[in-house]
Amino acid sequence: MANAIPAGIEVVKDVGAAPGLLDLFLWLAYWCHVAKAEERFPLFGAFGFPA
Repeated sequence: MANAIPAGIEVVKDVGAAPGLLDLFLWLAYWCHVAKAEERFPLFGAFGFPA
Protein backbone atom coordinates (compact mmCIF):
# COMPACT_ATOMS: atom_id res chain seq x y z
CA MET A 1 0.00 0.00 0.00
CA ALA A 2 2.16 2.83 -1.29
CA ASN A 3 -0.41 5.54 -0.57
CA ALA A 4 -1.54 4.44 2.86
CA ILE A 5 -1.70 6.95 5.70
CA PRO A 6 0.44 5.65 8.58
CA ALA A 7 -2.05 5.57 11.43
CA GLY A 8 -1.87 3.20 14.37
CA ILE A 9 -4.98 1.03 14.62
CA GLU A 10 -5.08 1.49 18.39
CA VAL A 11 -5.25 5.27 18.02
CA VAL A 12 -8.01 4.98 15.42
CA LYS A 13 -9.97 2.69 17.74
CA ASP A 14 -9.52 5.09 20.66
CA VAL A 15 -10.68 8.22 18.83
CA GLY A 16 -13.15 6.51 16.49
CA ALA A 17 -16.09 7.64 18.61
CA ALA A 18 -15.11 11.29 18.01
CA PRO A 19 -15.23 11.85 14.22
CA GLY A 20 -13.78 15.37 14.38
CA LEU A 21 -10.79 14.22 16.39
CA LEU A 22 -10.27 11.25 14.07
CA ASP A 23 -10.37 13.60 11.07
CA LEU A 24 -7.81 15.92 12.65
CA PHE A 25 -5.55 13.00 13.59
CA LEU A 26 -5.62 11.48 10.09
CA TRP A 27 -5.11 14.89 8.46
CA LEU A 28 -2.09 15.57 10.64
CA ALA A 29 -0.71 12.04 10.18
CA TYR A 30 -0.96 12.44 6.40
CA TRP A 31 0.82 15.78 6.30
CA CYS A 32 3.55 14.57 8.65
CA HIS A 33 4.01 11.53 6.41
CA VAL A 34 4.37 13.47 3.14
CA ALA A 35 6.42 16.38 4.52
CA LYS A 36 9.85 16.64 2.93
CA ALA A 37 11.14 19.28 5.35
CA GLU A 38 9.87 21.45 8.18
CA GLU A 39 6.46 22.82 7.22
CA ARG A 40 3.73 25.01 8.65
CA PHE A 41 0.23 23.56 8.77
CA PRO A 42 -2.61 25.95 7.94
CA LEU A 43 -5.13 25.12 10.64
CA PHE A 44 -7.47 27.95 9.68
CA GLY A 45 -7.91 30.04 6.56
CA ALA A 46 -8.09 29.30 2.86
CA PHE A 47 -6.23 25.97 3.08
CA GLY A 48 -7.20 24.91 6.60
CA PHE A 49 -10.36 24.28 8.55
CA PRO A 50 -13.27 26.70 8.15
CA ALA A 51 -13.18 29.38 10.83
